[in-house]
Amino acid sequence: MRLHQLSLAAVCAGAAAGAYARFVEPSRLETVRLDLHVDSWPDGLNGIRLGVVGDLHVGARRGRPWPSPALESAIAAIRDASVDLLLLVGDYGYMQWDAEDLAAIVGRFDAPVRVAVLGNHDFGRGGKRAAALRLELERQGIQVLVNEVTEVDVEGHSLSVAGLGDLHAQRVDVEAMVSGIPENRGPLILLSHSPDAVARVPSDAFDVAFSGHTHGAQVALPFLRNRTLRRFAHTAYDRGLYDVNGHRLYVTKGVGMVGYHARFRARPEVVIATVAQPSDGAAG
Repeated sequence: MRLHQLSLAAVCAGAAAGAYARFVEPSRLETVRLDLHVDSWPDGLNGIRLGVVGDLHVGARRGRPWPSPALESAIAAIRDASVDLLLLVGDYGYMQWDAEDLAAIVGRFDAPVRVAVLGNHDFGRGGKRAAALRLELERQGIQVLVNEVTEVDVEGHSLSVAGLGDLHAQRVDVEAMVSGIPENRGPLILLSHSPDAVARVPSDAFDVAFSGHTHGAQVALPFLRNRTLRRFAHTAYDRGLYDVNGHRLYVTKGVGMVGYHARFRARPEVVIATVAQPSDGAAG
């Protein structure tokens, strides 16, 4: 009898966890507040507020809509945070998507300055589709970087942002990107959809980096999380802060989903990062 009761309890617990992963967690947006301290960060940009968003994954699969349940909450979170600079780290679509419609959705994330890179799903339908998406994003006022560097103005102060092409789509050209970094560079933020590509960039080329791609394993089952990341995301990175070449890399879990419409122990997120000079005793 006890064995039967335990079996029944296990079945009920599994069903409850499955229902939570399918119907609850995908919409439970987490707003991550992050303080980053960077040596030699300029006075004029001290305390700059960055919004980081990735992996929206809006589209259709086999003709059926593929929604992103936390999307509206993510748009509201960025709006309410009044960030100075929005950083978009790729994978806006999933499977079937229209470039103009997808860019209009991404364009709803509002900030005075917006810079983006593309991810493997953005390149996954071919170079022409990726180019069309880039064009439509730029029509929305979002600057898109593919192995390029740009200077942006944040309240009268200059800041460089570098963006890599996607590693898993074989679009990374570190040499081309680095060649665009000004000599005697000032502060520079690096964007890369794949966190693994950040380790390929010389240590003196950037101050802080942001990536996505991993979804924090998306369905982060105990004891299977690392295997999931290696098999499906082809990465050893998971989520949160890492030290790469002596600088800080933050890997966001992103907003949407791929493969299966579920999240478990990997809530969708947006990141609000404040970058400042180190104070006494402060660490990155």
